[in-house]
Amino acid sequence: MHYPTASFAGMFLLGIRFLQSRQTSGPAAIAWRLSEGKDFVPANRATFEVKASNGWQTFEVPVNTDGQIIHVRVHLPGGITEILSLGITRSHP
Repeated sequence: MHYPTASFAGMFLLGIRFLQSRQTSGPAAIAWRLSEGKDFVPANRATFEVKASNGWQTFEVPVNTDGQIIHVRVHLPGGITEILSLGITRSHP
């Protein structure tokens, strides 16, 4: 199964928040890669559900890790997604 993704690198991430308008419901996830790892691993993944909506929705997905996050992926269900904004909270300024 292929999901649309957006990737970001070089961050210390505590959480991620975005607004979206969706035509379909389904599982979604935030995945991250730590500085000491060369691949994404299942343990570094936070899942959540999105619902079909004609309006904008806000999701806050906490990401808890002691490591340095250097790469983040947002996995959304198939279908059309419009993302109005994507906010990333850094643990270090």
